[in-house]
Amino acid sequence: MNVLEVDDLRVRLRTPRGTAHVVNGLSYTVGPGETVAVVGESGSGKSVSVLALLGLLPPGVATVSGRALLQGEDLLAMDQERLRRVRGPGAGMVFQDPMTSLNPVLTVGKQIVEGLLAHDDDLSKQAARRRAADLLAEVGLPDPERALDRYPHELSGGMRQRVVIAIALSNSPALLIADEATTALDVTVQAQIIDLVEKLQADHGTGVIWITHDLGVVAGIADRVLVMYGGRCVEDGTVDDVLERPTHPYTRGLLGSLPDLAAPVGPDGEIPDLMTVPGLPPPPTDLPAGCVFWPRCPVRGDARCETEQPPLVQLGGGGLPHRAATWCTHE
Repeated sequence: MNVLEVDDLRVRLRTPRGTAHVVNGLSYTVGPGETVAVVGESGSGKSVSVLALLGLLPPGVATVSGRALLQGEDLLAMDQERLRRVRGPGAGMVFQDPMTSLNPVLTVGKQIVEGLLAHDDDLSKQAARRRAADLLAEVGLPDPERALDRYPHELSGGMRQRVVIAIALSNSPALLIADEATTALDVTVQAQIIDLVEKLQADHGTGVIWITHDLGVVAGIADRVLVMYGGRCVEDGTVDDVLERPTHPYTRGLLGSLPDLAAPVGPDGEIPDLMTVPGLPPPPTDLPAGCVFWPRCPVRGDARCETEQPPLVQLGGGGLPHRAATWCTHE
């Protein structure tokens, strides 16, 4: 049984410029112990899609539809009280910026203990504090007992990120959502946090959604990759299929923008030019009628590109699913 099954997720936001179609028909699954990486440019709908799952979008502004089964129960059909009980033991989230997601006027210990007590009525404050210290030790924070009484500003960026991960994992969630969990951290700390999540995932069988811009992280941690553009999934498949055999022009553009250390250097020592994706993503209030990528696409080899939205279809035959949404691929 999958930990999470998302089917036709759609998110609309009311803005001064009109309705923003931020997520448009997103469907995917996350299995036990599986890591699904979600990649794409800023504004593609990655973070909004997971915030919608957990009911963290403003109700007066956002309209969410579709279905999202977490261990068989639909998150999108829950009331706020039920969602509060599910956040924690059902799904934990590591937000983008650990400095702004931690309360600056509360100690680290109080913030971890608060989450523990909210989901276990039989837990005493003393037991919750001991559990909080164990969690900080588990995520590799030195001197966890002392760290409990420190404020977020007294910790480094990597240490704050570990605290946020400890809070997300404090109730042993079935699903962990990591939204840019390694952004703004140096590569050494990035590697430590990735190793930490993989270890905790292996120990607890947690399903992971890893949102990132870093395709190097994707290659090292993901089992499957979902590429988003304009609020839609334009390609998905195993990490080997998507990174080694990309089909959608947008996926090729993302991968082509990465430096290749094995590429031959020119006779005068010049470095090969990197591929770029021209133009800007379309505003969600004015998405193209056809393929959402066609205004920036270097191929545009089909007349339907501008008028018909390509479906997400299976590529090749047999094996694990590898799908792409582009008319060029279909031909």
